[in-house]
Amino acid sequence: MQKELLKIVDASGTSGISAKNLMKYFKVEDKEIDELLTHLAKRRMVKLVKVKQGNKEELFVYPYKVKTPPLPVSLNTVSEIPCFMCKYLKECEADKDPSPIKCEILKIWLEKMKDGQQTD
Repeated sequence: MQKELLKIVDASGTSGISAKNLMKYFKVEDKEIDELLTHLAKRRMVKLVKVKQGNKEELFVYPYKVKTPPLPVSLNTVSEIPCFMCKYLKECEADKDPSPIKCEILKIWLEKMKDGQQTD
């Protein structure tokens, strides 16, 4: 039920979907859908918002979109990629030898980038 619920919520986009409609769709009690939605909200998989509908408040469910910060990429970073200086660049392919998958120089450089270290 969780996977299908997440698909429905994602498809609802910025409009969201009411918890009441989800309850009707899955043919479950209030308590069961509330527990599932609370669990998903705690895991930041959905966002729960109370929306005023006339005199009543209704719980709406929205997709939880995590905005990832942009990666700090500069021309210096790009020019430091070891592949550009490698004599095997033209022959290098993922399923051949030489391969970026097996390349120790590239692996070390990527680890340094991941850790935020300066590269040589």
